[in-house]
Formats: sequence, structure tokens, C-alpha cells
Amino acid sequence: MTGPDPSDPDSRLTRALRTIDQLQEAIESRTVIGQATGILMALHRIDSERAWAAMTRVSMDTNVRIRELADAVVAIVTSEEPVDDSPAATAAVRHLLPGPESHPFTPPLRSPGT
Repeated sequence: MTGPDPSDPDSRLTRALRTIDQLQEAIESRTVIGQATGILMALHRIDSERAWAAMTRVSMDTNVRIRELADAVVAIVTSEEPVDDSPAATAAVRHLLPGPESHPFTPPLRSPGT
């Protein structure tokens, strides 16, 4: 059995449409991740490198995808309604966003020698 014929117009169209969908998803992900990074920068007065490091650390520690974590950060900060409870929202509240019951933010990166 062989794979799809690359010269088949339907096969090429299907691949092109799949690529377009993937590119649109990548653009949307990048946008929301950038928004979440900016929110963390403003809230914690840190640079973009530290905000990104915080999101990646929390993502790895909680096994939540960065896109989902970023979605949760943006939703929690911008939504007029309470955000649905999810692993991403829980991780964002517990580890990234300041709150009355949270500990002060600890920057995820330390300068050499500190």
C-alpha cells in the first residue's frame, strides 16, 4: 500500500488546508502567549525573559500546556465573569498571578552568583 499521490490535486489541497489550519493555530497561540507574558511582566515588574521562564516552569511543573496556561492568565485578568475551574486556571492562580493568599512572586531566574 502506498501513501497519497503528491500529484493528486485533492491530496495537495488537503495538505494545503491542513497547513493553513496549523499556521492559524500557531499565530493564535503566539498572540495569547505574548499577551500572558505582558500581563506577567506588568504584574510582577519583570522582563519578558523572566515572564517566559515562569510560564515554562509552571507548565512543566503542572503538566499544563503553555498555550492553555496563557489562555487562563489572559482570561482571569480580563474576564468580567469568574473563569471556569481547570488545571490551567488553577496553575495560573497558584503560581503566576498574585493574590491575597499567595506568596510573593519568586523570579524563576536568578542572576549568576545569587
